[in-house]
Formats: sequence, structure tokens, C-alpha cells
Amino acid sequence: MADYKASARDLAESIRFSGDTLRTRPDGVPAPRSILEAVLQNELRVSTAVTPGLYQRLENVRQKLLLPERTIDAFIYASPEVQAACYASGTESCILRFSSALVDLLDDDEFEFVCGHEVGHFLLKHGLSRMESHSDSLEFFMQQRAQEISVDRIGLIACGSLDVSIRAMMKTVSGLSGEHLRYDVGAFLRQLDDGPGNGGSAASTHPSIFVRC
Repeated sequence: MADYKASARDLAESIRFSGDTLRTRPDGVPAPRSILEAVLQNELRVSTAVTPGLYQRLENVRQKLLLPERTIDAFIYASPEVQAACYASGTESCILRFSSALVDLLDDDEFEFVCGHEVGHFLLKHGLSRMESHSDSLEFFMQQRAQEISVDRIGLIACGSLDVSIRAMMKTVSGLSGEHLRYDVGAFLRQLDDGPGNGGSAASTHPSIFVRC
């Protein structure tokens, strides 16, 4: 099992974005148990019994990213906002949370992209990283944006398709379903040409969605 888990992290490290250089604490503090207790009491766990389709998609992602069984525990919560998050339980497992709006918006393959993106934070130990500078520094925001590029790459491996990855981004940035979208990637990316030139604010933790694409 140790070799299997090492393979998963080796895969993630092999595509880490060059700007994603945060160091990892050897004594990183796991997510507090209160998070797991809270989601168990208030959110729907993804399982074969209740959400078999979503569970299978999570299994697909786990296998593509070379992770052992019982590494990922996922939950759905009711919210009109399109959101997803990852909480690392140390280095052995992680908790994923998805809003109901996100799940309803994406098709199965697009959901795999988002799952892979979130699991990427766990594989690259972003939750156990530290900054020597303050969290409001320019360097901090640069590192946060670089992390997003890294995990987008892992999301691409998880879903296996560049088209699927970009469709997922188009949907999440707009909140629109496929009923209202024509997937003209070129037109989508050309929107960046009308921006300020750097593709996002210097004080943002995420790069512009167009830069990510």
C-alpha cells in the first residue's frame, strides 16, 4: 500500500506547476475532527447506497490518480452556490465537499474534473504547506494561484479530456448549464484579450478562469 500511495504522489509531483513551490511542514496539522463530525451530521455522504452514480465517478478518479481505497470521503451539501472544497486529514486521506448546485450543473465527466482538482490539493499537500511571509503578501497570492494551476492539471488527468476540463470551467464560471452554452473554446478564451493583460488581480487566490483554461 505504501508503494501504491507513493505512486499517486509521484504522479501529482510530476505535473506540479513550476510556480507552486510552497514547502510542506513535516508536522502538518490534520483537519480537525470537528469537520468530519459536522459533515456527518449535516451533509449527505457519497455512497453506493444513496448516490451510486457520484460514487462511481469518485472511484474512477481515485483509480486514475493511483490512490488506495478509503482515501477519499465525499459529501454533498445543499447550497445554490457552485462550490467545492478539500480538507486533508493528515497525509493519509481527505474529505471532499460539493455543493448541490455544482453537482446539478455538471455532467459526469465534468464532475470528475472537479473531483480531480480537489484531490490534487490533497496529493500536493497544499493544506499542509506554509508561507514564511504573511498571508496578505504578494508572494502568498502568487503561490495560491500557482497551486490552482497545479491541481487543474491533476483534474485533467482525472477526467481524461481537455474539452471536458474546459467545459467544466465554462459552466462553473458562468453558472450556466449546457442548455445555454455553446462550447466555443476559442471565443471563450478571446475574452481574456479584453482584460487588463495579466489575467487576474494580484490580490486573488485564484488565477483568471481564462488563464487556467
